[in-house]
Amino acid sequence: MFAQELALGHLRQGWGGEDDECLICIHQRAQQGGDWWPALTDMQRAAHGNWRMYPPFGEGTIRAGDIVLVPNVPEWGRFSLVEVLDDQYHWDPIVLNVTGEGGDTWQSRDYGHMRSVRLLTPGGIPKTAEVVDARLVSTLRTPMRMWNIDYLADAIDQLLRLDDYGELVTPLQRFTSLVGEVRQVARAHGQKQVDALLHKKFQAKEFEVAVAETLRGLFPGAEVLQLGGPAEVDHGTDVLVSLANPFVDSANPQGSSAWLIPVQVKMHVGTTGDGVDQLIKAAGYWSREGRGRVLGVALLTTADELAAQERARLEAYCREQAISAFVVTRQQLTALIADVALDRLC
Repeated sequence: MFAQELALGHLRQGWGGEDDECLICIHQRAQQGGDWWPALTDMQRAAHGNWRMYPPFGEGTIRAGDIVLVPNVPEWGRFSLVEVLDDQYHWDPIVLNVTGEGGDTWQSRDYGHMRSVRLLTPGGIPKTAEVVDARLVSTLRTPMRMWNIDYLADAIDQLLRLDDYGELVTPLQRFTSLVGEVRQVARAHGQKQVDALLHKKFQAKEFEVAVAETLRGLFPGAEVLQLGGPAEVDHGTDVLVSLANPFVDSANPQGSSAWLIPVQVKMHVGTTGDGVDQLIKAAGYWSREGRGRVLGVALLTTADELAAQERARLEAYCREQAISAFVVTRQQLTALIADVALDRLC
């Protein structure tokens, strides 16, 4: 339905079915001043979340000429880009035929907040296409109804210049294709541009792939497991490096168990205080699991430094446990990734 509406030039938002959910009505209440917010109904407060659709709300609203990214339209895993044609907000709910679990059907109205647009990408853009900036993929995880992505204007402009979005790629394929670019950028422009390239190609969970591949290059023969995801709340580990223990004692089978290094990967800027709690959890978890001996824990971050208090806390914990603490920040991390990428080309 949303894809069909976009093709007709209609950008719609819900919720919006009852006439008092019209943003014109809600804005008029706000303009009256006083204690206006509690006076709204629950549905009006929910509808207010669409305030960016109505230009009189002021700064941050959608205006003529803006480009809007519509996630998962025309289908899941793709997104559409539209250009807003004017500053006119339209209240025009759609009548929907709804079928309940028991088979009963009825009519309902919704998605009445509407702006006139021109669809720029009729077939949509796959978010896994190689040309899609990783920052765009990352922002699609935002759990908000509508948000501003002006900082990604360059990535959007690049897509609007293309007719073909190329091959679909996995994060691993993205890293493989990166190695050639790293060599060219490093030789021509230096380390700073390599850092910018990594941020453009990888974001959040995708960056764990680049780090895991780098660790495989640094520890040939080691088992490097990517474990980030819902279960991370239990084990606190994004990547686990498992090294074979060479001291095998047939009389002591436990002596052949692996040596483990749990890793946290953080894509931050400036000074970060994040990651220490997870690493402390990881050290305890893998020690209890009996899969091997924890040699140390590692924080690999694109931030410039780990906050002094957090570094001291991590180091104190590791001294108490007789394990090592490794903190690898932006400059060293990007150098490691670039070195491993260059080694692959040799």
